[in-house]
Amino acid sequence: MKKFATAASVGFFALLTLPYSQKAMALDVSSETSRGSFILEEDLNIDGDFEPKVPEEDEKKVKLKKSKKEEDVKTKWVWSIEYSYTQTSSYQTGATLNSSILIVDEASDLNLSTGADKEDDFAYGLGIDYSETPEESLKDFGPNIYLSETYKLGKAKTSPAEEDEFTRTIAFKLTLQDLSYVQTFFGTVGLTQTSKSRPVIGSSTINQFAPELEATLGLLDSLTLKATYTYYMYDRDVNQFLNNLNSPRSVSTGAAGFASAISGFPSSEVEIDINWFPFDDWEFDEEATDTITETDGSHGYTFKEVALATVFTSWKFGLSYEYEQSETLNDHVYSAILKWSSD
Repeated sequence: MKKFATAASVGFFALLTLPYSQKAMALDVSSETSRGSFILEEDLNIDGDFEPKVPEEDEKKVKLKKSKKEEDVKTKWVWSIEYSYTQTSSYQTGATLNSSILIVDEASDLNLSTGADKEDDFAYGLGIDYSETPEESLKDFGPNIYLSETYKLGKAKTSPAEEDEFTRTIAFKLTLQDLSYVQTFFGTVGLTQTSKSRPVIGSSTINQFAPELEATLGLLDSLTLKATYTYYMYDRDVNQFLNNLNSPRSVSTGAAGFASAISGFPSSEVEIDINWFPFDDWEFDEEATDTITETDGSHGYTFKEVALATVFTSWKFGLSYEYEQSETLNDHVYSAILKWSSD
């Protein structure tokens, strides 16, 4: 895993250090600030793509070898940097009967990724994720890889007029993520804040492997449907690992996100996403998830509505509302979104 992560880091920074003159760059920046009764989150994402510039002499040679159809489809290198700060709070059962303690955890998460994207054809890439929660002496780190393929639906286009018509597509994407959570113990008291016993020194580790399959259907130029299924596997009993934490919500960073927040660790998750553009300069997105917990098999649900408006040529502003429900959590989360694009 260390060799994989090192390769991801080297590849990512190598792409960023290419001379600007050697690429046609596009850049997108987005910020989302979310607030609920039990969560405060700030998410910053910077991603871009570029097409390596081919010297004029080499470009002429390439054109001679390629058909017109092949020339129109270009491969872009894509990259992404995402940072998030999350503050979660929860009431946990105390040492005495009918008592509860408010546990507040702060976590920071950094995700780096890079890959290649051939328009309406295929894409592949890799990344690394790192997060830490100081209050729990908890860190997680691991690589991820993805591969996607897009298929055009309907008959082939044979005339210039048909080329301008919208083509329905279906895309499949497979993502594999491997995360290692490590909690380090040091001190003189082998108790959590809720008076559960735990080791005084040493560390506790659990590995989470998550294959994810995503299917995206482009029905109309203004309507896209997406369904995602994620299955989580662990190398040890999750209850034993969570027993050493003050709050199971402290593992809500990394790949699982809210899926971890509701229970500590999920066993599976299904997500449905509808993205549509009913009017010019307006975009709406509806997301719904159903998560099954690894600890007791209970379900957690979320529903999120996002509305984005283009206020200037390169700027978008949006608001979102998310409802979260499980046996241990019920919350209403509101977000403000700001996006800028160089296109």
